[in-house]
Amino acid sequence: MYYSQFLSRVCMPHAVLLQPKESWNSSKSNDEIIVGHCTKVPRNSNLEKLRSGYLFPEISRHESEHLQKNPDASLIRLGIGDTTQPIPDTITLAMAEQVRGLSTIQGYRGYGAEQGNMALRKAIAGKFYQDMGIKANEIFVSDGAQCDISRLQMLLGSNVTVAVQDPSFPAYIDSSVLVGQAGELEEETGKYGNIIYMNCGPENDFFPDLSTIPRTDIIFLCSPNNPTGHAASWQQLKQLVAFAKANGSIIVHDSAYAAYIRDGSPRSIFAIPGAKEVAIEISSFSKFAGFTGVRLGWTVVPEELLYSNGFPVIKDFNRIVCTCFNGASNIAQAGGLACLSTDGYHDLCKVIDYYMENAKILVDGFTSLGWKVYGGKNAPYIWVHFPGMSSWNVFAEILKKTNIVTVPGRGFGPAGEEYIRYSTSYQIYAQNLRIIPEYKEKRLAIAKQAASEGARISLLARSVDQLQKAKESICQAYEVEVSIFSADVRDYDAVERAIKEAGPIDVLVVNHGVYYVEEFETQGLDVMKTMIDVNLMGSFNVIKAALPLMKDKKDKGPASIALMSSMAGQAGIYGFAAYSATKFGLRGLAEALQQELLVNNIHLSTICRNHF
Repeated sequence: MYYSQFLSRVCMPHAVLLQPKESWNSSKSNDEIIVGHCTKVPRNSNLEKLRSGYLFPEISRHESEHLQKNPDASLIRLGIGDTTQPIPDTITLAMAEQVRGLSTIQGYRGYGAEQGNMALRKAIAGKFYQDMGIKANEIFVSDGAQCDISRLQMLLGSNVTVAVQDPSFPAYIDSSVLVGQAGELEEETGKYGNIIYMNCGPENDFFPDLSTIPRTDIIFLCSPNNPTGHAASWQQLKQLVAFAKANGSIIVHDSAYAAYIRDGSPRSIFAIPGAKEVAIEISSFSKFAGFTGVRLGWTVVPEELLYSNGFPVIKDFNRIVCTCFNGASNIAQAGGLACLSTDGYHDLCKVIDYYMENAKILVDGFTSLGWKVYGGKNAPYIWVHFPGMSSWNVFAEILKKTNIVTVPGRGFGPAGEEYIRYSTSYQIYAQNLRIIPEYKEKRLAIAKQAASEGARISLLARSVDQLQKAKESICQAYEVEVSIFSADVRDYDAVERAIKEAGPIDVLVVNHGVYYVEEFETQGLDVMKTMIDVNLMGSFNVIKAALPLMKDKKDKGPASIALMSSMAGQAGIYGFAAYSATKFGLRGLAEALQQELLVNNIHLSTICRNHF
């Protein structure tokens, strides 16, 4: 054992969750070529561009595989944003009355107006667009917002340029690909050509920096955003409207979650003066009324919105609707009208409160565990950051260990990597928050063992919050001095400053690492470089910065460097080519460097754990 009574200080670099053996590659194709009679009809080339599986069916496939392996498992579905609470009686009774009427001469109704029931359109205008100048004839009732996204894409055609938030709901990009607006998929970046990806992360308050965005014809914006839960502020939407006007662009604003907004942010793009000249809005009864199975939504196309030649967009959209859609179900529309009644809307607000209470439980729980959490205040989604981790691998680990279904952030775009989205449909109990990987305590085991022998401890990691919690955990168990330092192991200068401040080191534990599982041929070079930079170069940085202090110890006693390796550093494993290379590299580093440091009484070892 490399711990001994001479321990005076232990320095532990940043540790990142080492993912479980089983992992899924979301981009691996499942397409099959069937041997048999073939027609002479070629496949739509745009469909060939699409990723192999739409995000949510892919998740469902993984659920099914998990249940096949674990038939007694009871899944908790916090993934796809479905609703789970019953539709209030005030609404279902109205739909039932409509159904009963279909069996009578007086109550029977066949085709309705393609644009939707006039009473419902007036109710939508009055409830959601009061004082915004939106008229009933500018509202098109439909079978859901997602269907309207595709109809709008048919309206816009293949010759327009498009910008989307990153991360964002997959339908915006997939529908752009289907109608021919996108170029080829760039495997290394995960982005399609000819589409502008507007980064929306914590660094810019989840709203695009418009000064960096080139002009496009169409700008897709979802507020509150799915998946991040961010609601655009008044100032942000004003900037967007001004940006669209200056560039002659059209904003497609998705307000499906507007009813969840709590902080006074605008619930419609048309609350912004001038938006009627540059915006279309799509919305839905699905998420605020529980109509995910009933299917009812609407789109607003203002009369003021004109093409470059001055022709009204509303006339073309009306033609699209009349050609491709015969109008929403009379039964669903009766339910929609009841939703907007005084009693119906009051009952729905109670259901929304239920989902938002679940959101609060999740936010509080994750925050208490030291994770950075976004969303949950204006939308029924929680966006949790798992630094340095593959979102598909975290998804896999959570499902495997806890039977909880989440959504990997990578499915919403490249900027969603390292994030997991949780929906708040199911009743959430505090014990369900044990979905967090258990590595946090495991990575502290070495430090705690050293502390039990009276050593002073120094911890180095990226997250200040996690460092503080680790310090508190050690100090509660042992009366020792614990110092914490925030730095990324890839930044040599930051590591060197931290280690110099930490002081003399007797035992250095190099305990960081990331991995991503994928066949070598398809794995992006950027992903490989990340593993090399963190696992190998990060170890070089830490050891190189620490060696002068270890050599110059006043007591001249022995010192130790322990490199945490894994099974992948002992034998090659399918899908782990790049990761194994980094771990084999650590083994070579330890064996070679040991020869140089014997004269300094510094001993190196690699510790191979029985997992990755």
